[in-house]
Amino acid sequence: MIKRIFGDVPNWAKRENPLLRYEIVRNQPHLTSRARLVRMSGWALIFAFLLLIGYAITTDGFQRGLQMPYTVDIWRILFYPILILQVVLRVAGLSMGVNAISDERRRQTWDNLRSTEMGTEISLRTRWISVLFYRLRGLLVSVMLARIVLVMAILYELTSFQGQYLDILTTRSTPSVPLEFGVILLAGLMTAIVLMPITATGVDVALGLLISSTIRNRALSGILQVLVLIFRVGTTVLLLLLMLQFQNDLLALDSTSAWLLSSGFAVFGDWGLTLTQLTQTGQMWAEIPYSVFIGGLLLLVTLLQVMMASAFLALAVRIAERNE
Repeated sequence: MIKRIFGDVPNWAKRENPLLRYEIVRNQPHLTSRARLVRMSGWALIFAFLLLIGYAITTDGFQRGLQMPYTVDIWRILFYPILILQVVLRVAGLSMGVNAISDERRRQTWDNLRSTEMGTEISLRTRWISVLFYRLRGLLVSVMLARIVLVMAILYELTSFQGQYLDILTTRSTPSVPLEFGVILLAGLMTAIVLMPITATGVDVALGLLISSTIRNRALSGILQVLVLIFRVGTTVLLLLLMLQFQNDLLALDSTSAWLLSSGFAVFGDWGLTLTQLTQTGQMWAEIPYSVFIGGLLLLVTLLQVMMASAFLALAVRIAERNE
């Protein structure tokens, strides 16, 4: 999965790395074929249940069928299931990162890992890779596949009005932008939509590793973890409620506040999910000045998150080496 996304990777990120193989095997349950089938069936049932919730919300409690254009209802069906999975992804990523070093100490393997050349650095970076791309693989793939479906819906919507839909939206935006620039902004948005689950979760895992290397007291580490999780989940819920009120004209905001709320929700709330409904996004471009640039902002945020994850990992390594 890693090579398919990023191409060639450092040696510590390859499956041939003994520490990475150790992490994968240790955290991969030895299941029989029947147990694997039961596990996959359970995950499919959970995902189907979330889709059923989304369908119930979309159809007003099963009171109506899907309406044309179907892309709008597809977005409504997927929005809350993806949002729920994203919250679970963030919580799991941070928690697994926070417990990294304490798990190794409990197994009495931390000293052996540190005794090898660059052992601390390779161990923490390997844990980051294993959590993000192996232990959370099911959640991550589910979120990304659902987002790819929404990106495909954007591409389908672009065929409206004989292929002139994007031209109409960029002309009506405030300020209006040339079609060529609108294509670049939309391409940046779609790229960010697909990548943000990886980059944002990567930051959460790296932050967890930083907490793990900084605080050795498990009780204090647990309290800090809970506080961070409450802040993360609370921020998402609060931004969602404010955004729903704003969209339903229950919250009056000036242009600057509306832009800050929309961009803040896209970055810290739903990771840009709202922007994958092109008709609604076009209306936002027209009503909120400079909101047409939020897609470009999201792409910049994904690049910033890559740098943040790298910085957190590097700092976690330095602190772990200094404290031991």
